[in-house]
Amino acid sequence: MRQALIITCFLLFGLPCLAQDPDSTMARMNDVKLSGDNIYGYCLYAVDSVQSSQTALEELIPRLNAFLKGKGFRFVSDRDHCPDSLIHYIVYTKAADYWRTLAFVDIADLERIEYLLQEEYESKDVQASLDALKRALVNATTLDEIDTLIAESGVSDRIKTGLLTFDTDQRLVIGGYIVYYEAETGKVVEILTPRDENQQRYNARTGMLADRMAAPTPIIRWIYIDGPKPLQVR
Repeated sequence: MRQALIITCFLLFGLPCLAQDPDSTMARMNDVKLSGDNIYGYCLYAVDSVQSSQTALEELIPRLNAFLKGKGFRFVSDRDHCPDSLIHYIVYTKAADYWRTLAFVDIADLERIEYLLQEEYESKDVQASLDALKRALVNATTLDEIDTLIAESGVSDRIKTGLLTFDTDQRLVIGGYIVYYEAETGKVVEILTPRDENQQRYNARTGMLADRMAAPTPIIRWIYIDGPKPLQVR
């Protein structure tokens, strides 16, 4: 369903644009920058098109993230959650080694995607299912019980989990629950909440502030729940 929504929006909002006429291209760039309806990044000069587009995108991303955070978007919350189809490019070139690119996102497109995902989320009662899973998760006593809870939650497609290693994506670690368990028995020793806005974790059962320097067991499992704003159980 989520993919279908994104594909539909891709078709509705159009493809990235590559204008050909120099005057109209520059005029379009200026219109986008001055309209106030877009968030953009700009590369004034690069020696090839790839570098030009990448530089424009790199300038766009922090502006996009700041906008989404400022607006309190719950689903399209940052660049990682923004479909590539919403990012458009206007490219100007006057020589093989002269490229200028504007990368931009239409604010109205972001609002539409956020609205559609919110509707999907609420229509499936996903919020209620995730909150129920979080409440049950903190009382789980074994890894097998955790796996059963996830499988029977009805929202398992929104759950990512695995053994914590040096290669684990930090976004999943920071935003995920941390489960300390005994390797031989699978018995859960302690569960910590995702980090809050102050980068603190709490014991999910007692509500006590977690000690960052103490690890009850050497083996750790992370559980990332892909939903808006984690439920803090303290």
